[in-house]
Formats: sequence, structure tokens, C-alpha cells
Amino acid sequence: NVKFRLIDTREFTREATERTVFDAKFLRRRLIDAPVASLQLLFSYGKKMRILAIILLLQSAPMLMGDVFQVFAKEQWGFQPKDFGNLIALFGVLGIICNVSLSPLVQRFG
Repeated sequence: NVKFRLIDTREFTREATERTVFDAKFLRRRLIDAPVASLQLLFSYGKKMRILAIILLLQSAPMLMGDVFQVFAKEQWGFQPKDFGNLIALFGVLGIICNVSLSPLVQRFG
């Protein structure tokens, strides 16, 4: 058996008293708060932030769905592997277009 351990390189330079201790309660609270905090983007910061949050959601949806999206596309739309690959490539191209056009749009609309 092989065991892997990820080591924070800062731990080599810190003193033993400065090292952070893993806090499971803090991590659990952060995981519970994360979806609620993302909802604040939709309702607390105005129309422009709401639009940006929705664009981010649409742009990152294919990355987060994985196998479920593949099965859905095959069963519901009858996609073959080539069709699904083309769809994912389209999302990639649209992501590049969004990223390139975002800066001029922000400069223009503020």
C-alpha cells in the first residue's frame, strides 16, 4: 500500500505554535454556509451582480454535472459520444467568448 500526504510548504517554515489545527466544526459550518452565501449574490447586491451570478452559473454548469449530464444527454436527446463531445466543445468556446468579451462589457457598462 502506498500512502500520499499533501504537505503545506509553509509548515516547514512555521514554528510549532503557529501551525493551524484542523477544526471540523468550522469546516462543517463553512460547507453549510456556502450555498446560502451564494444566494446573497442573487438577492443582495443588485441587478448587475445577479446577472453576473447567473452567467457564472450557466458557464460552469457543464463542469459540475459530469456523468449525470452525459447520461441525461444520451437518454433524453439521443446523443452519441461525438454529439456530446461537440456540445461540451461548444460550452468551451462560449466560455472563451464570454471571458474575452467580459472586460469590454464591464468597461462600457460599468
